[in-house]
Amino acid sequence: MIGGLGCWATVAMAGSGPWIQTTGDASIYVGTEAQRFGTFVLEGGNFKQRQGQEPTVDVDDGISDFYVKPIVTYGLTPRSEIEVALPFGIAQPNDPAGEVCGAFGLDGCDPTAGFTPLTTRAKLNWLDQTFGAPLSSSIGLELRFGQYTAEHRDRLTNLGEGSFDVGLTTAAGRAGSLPGGGYFYTYAEGVARYRTALGKIDSHAAPGAEFQGHGDLALVPDGKFGFGPSLAAFSRPGGLDWAETDLSDIDRFTVLRVLSLQAGAKVSLGVPGRTTATLSVLHTYYAENNPLTTIYSFGLGFNDVFKTADRAAEEGR
Repeated sequence: MIGGLGCWATVAMAGSGPWIQTTGDASIYVGTEAQRFGTFVLEGGNFKQRQGQEPTVDVDDGISDFYVKPIVTYGLTPRSEIEVALPFGIAQPNDPAGEVCGAFGLDGCDPTAGFTPLTTRAKLNWLDQTFGAPLSSSIGLELRFGQYTAEHRDRLTNLGEGSFDVGLTTAAGRAGSLPGGGYFYTYAEGVARYRTALGKIDSHAAPGAEFQGHGDLALVPDGKFGFGPSLAAFSRPGGLDWAETDLSDIDRFTVLRVLSLQAGAKVSLGVPGRTTATLSVLHTYYAENNPLTTIYSFGLGFNDVFKTADRAAEEGR
């Protein structure tokens, strides 16, 4: 898989970090994401040129993707929550008659529209800064249902790899006050996924296990406007390199060994009504067997939609 790897490495989660949604309440995040790639990096990485061979390949005029990402988070207990995300995506080539698209067969670059894998996460906060700890931390379980995307997993424009995946998540973060007013927060989170194999090529499962990490730092000096850097990493350490794959095999992308490192920034604005608007950009700076992708995201987060925190405060008076 090519286009979707960049997407999965940076999927925005409404409950990012170790913090937990208010018990009995919900938050809703509705995001849009546009991404494009026109360069695919071979196995040596885009920083390395070997024996006069260019480390990258131009993908005709590129592949463009657009996603709508609704995410709902619900607080189960004071220390746990559950989150569900079901994005809808459209992926299409900018030049379907290009040379690279032609190498993948008649439907290798056909436009694809539909739901990407359904993701459900449960998270438990086991360390809370509120009670004197130096930071907050959580662990969790992730289930990803992508079987309905299997039919088109051999496309450059696929929306998923067709597998059922189980992941273990962890996160750690800290929030505090800024000198002169406002606040900051920072966190790092990661997930390790076991993926049910759809096939095996040269003793390598397709797809293999993968690891994903993400980190943010946000400064909010006036309590409303925030900004800061973001980092992301994605790795599938087991698999074949691009030169070893069989382009006629349906698992030509799912069997790839993959590495992607990304960096970017985001800005956010809190508006009345417990709503936060977020705009971000993330770019792949280093990759192996994966594209150099630029991702633009905009989303609205609606926090504590049932306002149970207010009701609890009123009852306690």
